[in-house]
Amino acid sequence: MNAGNGQERGPALLRAAWCAVQVVAQGLCLATLGCMAPAGIPDVEILDVHDCLLVCRVTWKTDEPASSWVEFGPVDGDQRFRVGRDEQTTDHDVVVVGMHAGTDHDLQAVSTWGEGEEARSEVLSFTTGYLPFESAVFDLTAHDPDRMQPGWTLVNLVVGNGMPPAVVLMLDEQAEPVWYHSYGAVEGFSGLQVSRVGGDQVLIGGNVPPGRSPRRVDLAGRILWEGPTQPDEPAQDGSMHHVFQQLPGGNYLGMRFEFVDGSLDDVVFEIDEGLDTIWEWHVADHIPEADQQFLHGNMAQLDLDGDAAYYHARNLSTLYKLDRASGELAWELGEGRDFEMLGDHPDPWFLRGHAPEILPDGNLLVHDNGSSAERPYTRIMEYELDQEARTIRPVWQYPPEGTRDEWFSSVWGDADRLANGNTLFASGSVFGSDASGRLVEVTPSGEVVWQVEMASDDGGPAGTYMVERIEPLVEELP
Repeated sequence: MNAGNGQERGPALLRAAWCAVQVVAQGLCLATLGCMAPAGIPDVEILDVHDCLLVCRVTWKTDEPASSWVEFGPVDGDQRFRVGRDEQTTDHDVVVVGMHAGTDHDLQAVSTWGEGEEARSEVLSFTTGYLPFESAVFDLTAHDPDRMQPGWTLVNLVVGNGMPPAVVLMLDEQAEPVWYHSYGAVEGFSGLQVSRVGGDQVLIGGNVPPGRSPRRVDLAGRILWEGPTQPDEPAQDGSMHHVFQQLPGGNYLGMRFEFVDGSLDDVVFEIDEGLDTIWEWHVADHIPEADQQFLHGNMAQLDLDGDAAYYHARNLSTLYKLDRASGELAWELGEGRDFEMLGDHPDPWFLRGHAPEILPDGNLLVHDNGSSAERPYTRIMEYELDQEARTIRPVWQYPPEGTRDEWFSSVWGDADRLANGNTLFASGSVFGSDASGRLVEVTPSGEVVWQVEMASDDGGPAGTYMVERIEPLVEELP
């Protein structure tokens, strides 16, 4: 069907109106909005998203409800993508995400209705900006798309030192930034947890900068919800750190500091959307070692089915399970604690690890950092747990047992089991003699199918604390 140019006869669905943006002269375009000559879909606007210069919004209207999407791609490239929604509406507002920095793109708005009827706008143009903060160099050193879990990778970004401005990024499979959100120039600790929630929204929490709050944002950077406000200085009573995630029912799980008799301890808490406390657990009331030393809690996880919770104390290399109702400890998992280690692994126990996670099958996956004094190399460990028999057995590791990958990260790190059975991890930091950051996906047999090495522009360190693989937010067209 030929939808015409806005003055000829077209489907009754479409508004037969001239473009809302005045074209200065024939063949000329407004620099920021691209060509807006009337077409099958007139009245199309391209709006800058000032909170993310890699993204734009494309808006238009139809007389009757229709589905909408935008097809786009780099002007000098041969790849085309589609982003949009199936929702039937007359007011179309598509956030175009997936573009690379400093690149000219062609975009075309599309509406569909009925039984395959379609109308398109003129081909428009948009040029993305550059990252407005100190960026890292992402060097893609391994990429096997046939064996990796498809998707984008969601991370926080730390460049040069451990107290940078808070920034989170999405990287595509080529390790190119395609979306970001920044808290601005305010510096804070770097232990951010970032996750995709509610469809096309991102939750950012944990160590957000002083005076700021965890937040949930959409892809246009609009703040949809904010959590509790951090104190005005880092590491104060009430400072949130390491963990902030949305639970299946919509509440939020976090961790904060509290001072007890002058000692810095942890509180694990659950709050609702209105910031009311649903549940909290004070570590100092249940772990005696908290009286003598800083435990450095770096993980909390809820077992909603079993009404239990988990807490990991990095400085004790111990994972605790507790009963949510009473707060009492159910068991302690670590060398010399409640579990017997099975098997003949020469060095089986995790040491000063990060982000231990109970997997859906009951196994335990740990980013096992190691220690410069006791075991100066880092690995990823998976254990089979029998909680009733109180036994633990190593069942998988990367690098494979008997080999060693020459990297060591005394702090930070995260490991996730992906839907295809691969394991994705982030490792490395910007501190001391630690290796600089890298993102790695490995198969169950230990083969690297995706790897990104990170550095600053001048060759210094860069890294990320946690990592999450998400589905691509765009569809690649044939």
